[in-house]
Amino acid sequence: MIRERVLALTERSHHLEEDPLGGRFAWMNKDQVSGWNQYRISPSDEHTRKVEEISYQELRAASFVVAGNDKPVEIGRLFGNKRLSAASRQPLQAMIDLQRGYDVPFIIQDP
Repeated sequence: MIRERVLALTERSHHLEEDPLGGRFAWMNKDQVSGWNQYRISPSDEHTRKVEEISYQELRAASFVVAGNDKPVEIGRLFGNKRLSAASRQPLQAMIDLQRGYDVPFIIQDP
């Protein structure tokens, strides 16, 4: 019941977007989705961000600044994940596959 109320209030003042990797994310407006070029890193080792709770746009932004042979692992580390489970690797690999061909500069935003 509370979840439905929160979603109803969110829909009134924000744009809800289906994420290509699953789930829905709230944005200030529709234009913000296509132009998103930032990601937030974890503030400390004690705080991790679950990959499943990060939008495609933010994961894509992070993918442009990592190097190494295993991009999903490196992206996961940016968000504080020391180990990457198969469940977390799958959306990261799907994001990499979806974003092939883009070459856009991205901005790192500290929390």
